[in-house]
Amino acid sequence: MASKALPINLARLAAKCGVATEYRPLPDHPVPVPEATIRAVLTSLGFPAHDDDAVTQALTALEAEPWERIAPHVVVGQQSELPTMPILAPEGSRRMWGVCAQVYAAPSRESWGLGDFADLGTLAEITAGFGADFLLVNPMHAAEPGLPITPSPYLPVSRAFLNASYIRPERIPEFADAPERVKAQVAQLATQARAAQEATGLLDWDGAWAAKREALELIFALPRSRARGAGLRAFRKAKGRDLEDFALWSLLTDTWPGATQSLPEARDVVPGSEQARELAAAHAGALEFHCWLQWVAAEQLAEAQSRANAAGMRIGVIGDLAVSSHPAGADSWIYGDLLASGVEVGAPPNGLSAKGQGWSARPWNPRKLAQAEYLPFRHLLRTALENTGGLRIDHILGFFRLWWIPEGNPPEDGAFVAYDTDALLGILAQEAQRSGAVVIGEDLGLLEPGYRETLAERGIIGNTVVWFASEDDAIDDGGFFGTDEVRPGEPLAPSHFRRSTLALLTTHDLPPTASIVSGWHIDERIAHGVLEGSEEAARTSAAAQMDRMREFLTRNGFLGEDHEAVVDALHRYLIASNSILAGVGLPDLVGQRESQNIPGTFREYPNWQVPLRDASGQRVWLEDLAQHPRVAELVAVIREAATP
Repeated sequence: MASKALPINLARLAAKCGVATEYRPLPDHPVPVPEATIRAVLTSLGFPAHDDDAVTQALTALEAEPWERIAPHVVVGQQSELPTMPILAPEGSRRMWGVCAQVYAAPSRESWGLGDFADLGTLAEITAGFGADFLLVNPMHAAEPGLPITPSPYLPVSRAFLNASYIRPERIPEFADAPERVKAQVAQLATQARAAQEATGLLDWDGAWAAKREALELIFALPRSRARGAGLRAFRKAKGRDLEDFALWSLLTDTWPGATQSLPEARDVVPGSEQARELAAAHAGALEFHCWLQWVAAEQLAEAQSRANAAGMRIGVIGDLAVSSHPAGADSWIYGDLLASGVEVGAPPNGLSAKGQGWSARPWNPRKLAQAEYLPFRHLLRTALENTGGLRIDHILGFFRLWWIPEGNPPEDGAFVAYDTDALLGILAQEAQRSGAVVIGEDLGLLEPGYRETLAERGIIGNTVVWFASEDDAIDDGGFFGTDEVRPGEPLAPSHFRRSTLALLTTHDLPPTASIVSGWHIDERIAHGVLEGSEEAARTSAAAQMDRMREFLTRNGFLGEDHEAVVDALHRYLIASNSILAGVGLPDLVGQRESQNIPGTFREYPNWQVPLRDASGQRVWLEDLAQHPRVAELVAVIREAATP
């Protein structure tokens, strides 16, 4: 049955505000957006649209806006040559491969139970010894200052600051000269944090942070040298108001948990207010503690990048920028109505999730962001690019449009909202050039024509996941086409991969390769009650996919007739691709089968809490990584495939 036509003024208002009234999960299959969803999204944009009279008033006000301003908030100009990211490698030069890791899941025995910045440096040195040129890591954005901590690195309280739980207390300079009493207390707390990880076999974020924060408070109280004191003051001055606001939010949530949301003691405390200044003055020491945490975290991240470069990595650490932040977090408090309320970011139904996904995060309001001259966005990118060799941007399609889901709606009942792509990509290019960093954009999902070409024109490296690679992925941004025929329905020939892309076998949203090859990922979903569709259909589909892949790998010389080493063959295929970068998952190196995250789940599966384990289920500690038999086997395969 045909859908009911939208009221004319509602359709006009949606068009002017960049709210799509349909989406296309398949090119020839438009799906209309419900009228109620469109009205809710427009209201979140700041245009009440609950009835037709409100829509008419909003449309009149919007059409009058250009005549009420002397000049637009922002003017986007374009040079004869588009601003681009730093050039990664000239045509014909050695392609690079690296390791993709969830750092918290791969701790050393010296850590406090979860991987930290010191482990990051060690992991970079180890993988550089394997021949890796980069280490792509999970987002290390700020988490809650108290308990409980949200385990997901993709739902931080702020994307503009670092997660203090990654600090290694013993690596802080003041600790070296601490009294023995303090050193003994810190050692006891470290033991306590490690013990918290043994109870369930999963990573205990709260147990680790509770002990580590107490240790950090002890170290903060130690005297600092004149130079160190000057360093902290310089850091606070350089970070300015943004850091002070973040520290104040941290103080508020420490003093009155939930204060920024409801409690009367802090309801009137907003950034820049008199109440905020009074509170900051009354708690100067606590405020400095939160600024100090950010300073120490930045120092230790910079040290990890230095260790990566010193070990021979050409790029080093590549950070990750989450799509948005927690609705009750620091960014929401600091930026206020620059973030849309009453909606969450997500994704419509697609091949990864038949019911769509909701990510519990607030999106930028594109109109308000423009009115703020994009300054918060520029600050966010500048800090995200600091102290690393590159930045991956999760769901970079959000620079074009984002799926907004009104509060209370299921993920499939959302709508795409458009953003000023030229402005966002222009600022990204400027900040990347300023820092000399490589930028990777996760360009997976529902793509409109021209999206990938626009990103490639600006030097942004895309993503190609082997399992999803199709003819669309063979359209090369540089005009390169292989000579082999592209066959619909089967994997791409290595020469058909887009050159300007990071090729991957797995991501943080996919099972490890060994799990896919063996079908174990289906067992995993059945065990946790999250398998979509029937078990028979899932196993039949997975078996057919693997049959096609084995036949392809054998025909192209990556796999012998015995079919025993499919994972090795897949990595030969990955490294042989035309892509300028190839990423090898750390779980794949050790043969892990458990997923780190199953999209669309919350309590059903322990997302972001699974430690690095090998095929036998044994923990793999960082100190043992280089000597692990499976690691040695797969690294040998990769290095041979990467040798010209």
